[in-house]
Amino acid sequence: MNSTNITELVNTSKLTFNDLFANAENIQKDCFDYGVSNAGINSYLSEMGEYVFTDDFGVKHYMPLQPWGQNCLCEKIGVPPAFLDKCYAHGFNELSADIVNSFLGEKTKTDFFVRSYQNRVRGILSKRYSPCDAPDILDGLLGDIIDEKEWNIKGHFFNEERLHVRFVKEEPLNVDNEVLFPALVINSSDVGRCSLNVAFYIYRLACTNGLLVPEITSIRRQVHLGIKKDRFFEDVRHDMANMKIMIANAEELINLARAKKVKMTTPEEIDALLAELHSKAKLDKDESKAVLQFLTDGKYEMTRWGLVNSITEYARDQTLETRLNLERSAGLLLKAA
Repeated sequence: MNSTNITELVNTSKLTFNDLFANAENIQKDCFDYGVSNAGINSYLSEMGEYVFTDDFGVKHYMPLQPWGQNCLCEKIGVPPAFLDKCYAHGFNELSADIVNSFLGEKTKTDFFVRSYQNRVRGILSKRYSPCDAPDILDGLLGDIIDEKEWNIKGHFFNEERLHVRFVKEEPLNVDNEVLFPALVINSSDVGRCSLNVAFYIYRLACTNGLLVPEITSIRRQVHLGIKKDRFFEDVRHDMANMKIMIANAEELINLARAKKVKMTTPEEIDALLAELHSKAKLDKDESKAVLQFLTDGKYEMTRWGLVNSITEYARDQTLETRLNLERSAGLLLKAA
């Protein structure tokens, strides 16, 4: 069992709104929730790696832990997930169970909210967690707020843990010699991996790159604690009324970035760019070098805008979480231009 073995990539295959909703509904059919009061008394980890718990109706369950479910359990009891992974990797299953149960046994007054998929634990949360699952989100946003006549799905990832969808509006931004479109990202998790977020981003048609720009992109964000669904959807509707302002702000930032040249003619200039990518875009040394390679290869113009596109180009082949972080980094750099 490896708690970090979660590989997620953005899928760019064609998908309709009906397809998206049907897939979310099909996943939801195999999902069930359980309350576990006094988790330190009514649950334990078996030597087989199963989470054994008695729910609030007195029914006992034996369920394997999915990677994120194991992460959740470790977080709840204060055991590093990587440590547990090493124990399993070396065959120390009994030791793993003993350690987990020792810490879990201290949670005699802690209640868990266990979420399962196909009889496997997909997440362990607090009972204060307010479910707003993928079907609820799509039902509240698609059609009325995000109209299929105006928005097309250009990228997606969804499973029993996570929902991520990218919508593009076929009305290009007013930027000379660029094919850019306004877009929306819906990002959420049924098991607490991220908050519910609807964000504005910029989509580049030629390379299917996208970037998220701080302060002009976040339409609405909501953690899954005390969430009021109807209020959230109404807030999104209200914020989307400012779409023209967000587009105008994005156009201004892009034009400013295109006017600012990037210099890479000396080692000192290259080192300065590497340092800036680290400080402003939060990229490590290897990521920064890979990004600059797009510029030296002539893929993008030697401007701040070219640098931003180099980041999103590099991000395109990364896993979802890394890609999102890099796209936010590109947005930070665009804003700093």
